Amino acid sequence: MIATGSAFAEQEMIRKSLDNGVQAPGAAMWSYSSVALILGRSQKSSVAMLERAGEEGIDVVVRAAGGGAVIAGPWMCSHTVLVPPDHAFATMSLRRSYEVIGDAWRRALGRLGIATDIAPRARAGIAGVAQAGQWACFASLSCGELVGPANRKIAGLAQVRRRNGVAICTGLLLTEPDWPRLVRIWLGQDDEALAQSLRDITLSCEECVPMRRVPGIAEIDAEIGAELCDLGLAA
Repeated sequence: MIATGSAFAEQEMIRKSLDNGVQAPGAAMWSYSSVALILGRSQKSSVAMLERAGEEGIDVVVRAAGGGAVIAGPWMCSHTVLVPPDHAFATMSLRRSYEVIGDAWRRALGRLGIATDIAPRARAGIAGVAQAGQWACFASLSCGELVGPANRKIAGLAQVRRRNGVAICTGLLLTEPDWPRLVRIWLGQDDEALAQSLRDITLSCEECVPMRRVPGIAEIDAEIGAELCDLGLAA
């Protein structure tokens, strides 16, 4: 399935799928029709943060999965794999399941001319973005996530495990996100140095492909879909 809509609608789709129980493997590719700040389930939004987001004209959404904050918009796509609880994938360790999905994405993007690697190690934050590494998804690295040259992060992973199903979500940067807006909403002030640091440690598909031709959502969906079929993770 390929869909375009708000971050709120995407999260509702994931929650309803898990609440109803996943009966068969499936996947949904999501492109964003509007900008939103998506928080990990353990992150809290203050009244001041909500006010700043409102002034910026964006929604604040809490996702079912953990991890750090993401600013979603036309610069990224999200992909969710839904797996029933009795599937072999659902019995894997968290680390192994991330590695399997990450490697599937590595192969899929490679066929589109975007060379990536699995992150060599976890990274909680590096010099210049140590603070952001505590709250921003793309300022840190976790098992299975994808990087380009110089370990610049291009795709992040998050997962939800429930008794009636598993959802594993991938966020892929298509073009450069609006880092200054993310920083401004989170910190309550502009910090161009921090925004630049986020640019420096991340990578988008646009930077990787000849003539800056970013693959279309349908192309990306077809390639990752082929990988999922081979793994028994797509109907």
